Amino acid sequence: MRILVTGASGFIGSHLGKALHAEHEVLGTTFRSREPLPFPSRVLDITQEQPVADLLREYRPSVIIHAAAHSRVLASELDPEGAQTINVLATGWLVRWAQKLQARLIFLSSDQVFSGNKGAYIETDATDPINHYGKTKLEAEQLVLSASSANLVVRSNS
Repeated sequence: MRILVTGASGFIGSHLGKALHAEHEVLGTTFRSREPLPFPSRVLDITQEQPVADLLREYRPSVIIHAAAHSRVLASELDPEGAQTINVLATGWLVRWAQKLQARLIFLSSDQVFSGNKGAYIETDATDPINHYGKTKLEAEQLVLSASSANLVVRSNS
């Protein structure tokens, strides 16, 4: 299976890429070139639509694991446009390409889509983000899930 992992230099993306690389053809994307990953990777700014389109057209993955994000809550409050661009706009491009390629999109979201007032949330609990990061992740979740029943959202806790 051919798998693209965005955010491959992050904690979750790097571990997923490494584990999947043992049995699948994996290509990771990173924002900056850092230490080499234990699987093939390319530098890609997912906020630039054309390079994203070019890579997807060339690589043609059957699964896209979208782990890249503007993931720091305070940074998202200080740079709401950046958070919106990375977390929502770029996700929208991946959603459209997943549809074109008939690929499954797995989107890594966050427990920040909840207010935190209750705790021990389950997937059917009502969302109520209280920060910009959580709002962008919820908006992206909605894009992913409305595009295809084959798509999947995975919420991790921060």
